[in-house]
Amino acid sequence: MLISEWADIYRYLSAASSSEPGRWQTSRTPYLKEIMDCMTSRSPYHKVRRIVIMKGHQIGYTEGVLMNFLGYTISHQPGPTMMVGPSEKNIKKIAQQKLDPMIHSSPVVRKNISTYSRSTTRNTMIHKDFPGGFLVLCGATIASDLAATSVKNLLLDEVDRFPLDTEGEGSPIELAIGRTASYNRRKIIMGSTPVDEETSVINRWFYYGDQRYYFVPCPHCGYYQKLVIENLIFDKDDIDAGVIYKCSHCGENIKESSKTLMLEAGEWRPTNHNASETIRSYHLNSLYSPVGFLSWSDVAKAKVKAETDEVFEKTFQNLYLGLPSTQAADDFPSARLLFKRGGEYPEGILPSHNGKKLNFLLAGVDVQDDRIEVLVTAWHRKVCFVVEHIVLWGNTNNDAHEAPWVDLADVLEKKYDGEYSEIGITQMAIDSGYIPHKVFAWHKSLKNPRLVRVIRGVHSIDAIISFPKLMEVSVYSGKKSKRGNRYFDLNTHYLKREIYKRLLIDGDELTESSILFPKGMSKEFYEQLCAERMVLADSNDPMDRTGVRRYKWRAVRERNEILDTMVYNLGCWYGCNANRYSQNDERWDKFVSIRGRHL
Repeated sequence: MLISEWADIYRYLSAASSSEPGRWQTSRTPYLKEIMDCMTSRSPYHKVRRIVIMKGHQIGYTEGVLMNFLGYTISHQPGPTMMVGPSEKNIKKIAQQKLDPMIHSSPVVRKNISTYSRSTTRNTMIHKDFPGGFLVLCGATIASDLAATSVKNLLLDEVDRFPLDTEGEGSPIELAIGRTASYNRRKIIMGSTPVDEETSVINRWFYYGDQRYYFVPCPHCGYYQKLVIENLIFDKDDIDAGVIYKCSHCGENIKESSKTLMLEAGEWRPTNHNASETIRSYHLNSLYSPVGFLSWSDVAKAKVKAETDEVFEKTFQNLYLGLPSTQAADDFPSARLLFKRGGEYPEGILPSHNGKKLNFLLAGVDVQDDRIEVLVTAWHRKVCFVVEHIVLWGNTNNDAHEAPWVDLADVLEKKYDGEYSEIGITQMAIDSGYIPHKVFAWHKSLKNPRLVRVIRGVHSIDAIISFPKLMEVSVYSGKKSKRGNRYFDLNTHYLKREIYKRLLIDGDELTESSILFPKGMSKEFYEQLCAERMVLADSNDPMDRTGVRRYKWRAVRERNEILDTMVYNLGCWYGCNANRYSQNDERWDKFVSIRGRHL
């Protein structure tokens, strides 16, 4: 029995989880039939090992694919099964809102979990036992859960929202897939609304597969075509007056009322004939959403909003079109181009600007467990010149008078040859996020602690850098202390955006916002500098506590210390009020004569 056949006979939708409770009808979402059926072991689907679904929302995926497969597995074709979500909180939400109602509303499923109870040890919210198998639900953030057991069936939900690394043990996706290695007839289901193009896992696996699209016939000429947003026709000023779809072959207008028959007559067609027969990949956008779900008018309104709302533009691309947000060449800097461009002055030597040596130095410090990384920069008004990158190796849990902390104090006191005198670092910003009590202990041990700002990066505050705050952590034990330690919050979201805008400036022309580099900096240096991308927050919970939809920064590679230290340098520049004196050379020279550290 195929899954679609099983669902039409045995599956019931609960009023608690569906807007259309009652018996499941595959004819309601006919595009899901093949996706469901290729998860069985019957011919012609017996060779398929991995099923990839890149999708928009409101297409019935969770109920039609995930829950139908789990119900079929529990009652008809049992086997060890695991379902993984982006987090433990997310997977428990699915269990509560989708899985439990599916079990209770479908008698054939419920009777196979005869001892189902939240209080029993074998059948809980995240573990279900049934004859011939079991179901385990876990989050992608816990490595021990992902590596706990071998399974035949693996469901990976919203993979584009999985962490890049789970507790230092590597990709959670690969950890989970490794659990299926002992089963030759395994089935792996990967589904997700995509996020951004560069980091999208679901987009990458979609292109590994045979890239299937759902082709539907025009009710006028019978020509089979994909539904695309470009053919949606409407009046922007009066969308409620009606939205139609223009046939790409005959040009006739198609009303949405024809969509039901079009979907029933539709068929999946592979477009990549060089793919392995073991991987089937499917793409569905929200234009296919059945009548009564998401309408073409809803999609049209979202499209109009996306044209004027920069934040919502990516939401529309991800949630409605089921496509990753494209990162255009002018969105983010290229490490390859920066490396190819290179630098013009030696590292470690104060560079000159307009024939004069620079005499205002800042430093940003990032603390890791086995090293401290320092980036020293020189400034002329808004122009930033990277002077040198220093790595101080050593156990950062050591005391302040031991390496690498004592080496960091030496960097703070380092002298550079200026135009007329030696120049020292005017201000240093050090991140306290990793081991704050060690950072504060080092700070208190300095001869001149005013040269150093202890900072903490936060996503967003009302200013670029906050007023001083007190952190209640002992500099000796790490426990709370009676007297707090002073630190500053740094708006890393704003600063990263500004740095990337500066890096995108054409290197052939020096502007007032340019960032320049020394000769011979490694490719790794530039890759760390360009190591993050700005993406929308999780679409399932896109609002923060203030109710404002926001972006977040996501690393596209493991190491990004250079970007962090550059952020601390720019934050230091703002913290010194340098921005108030950067309008012209006269004001800047006066500022540097007061704030500069001439030794």
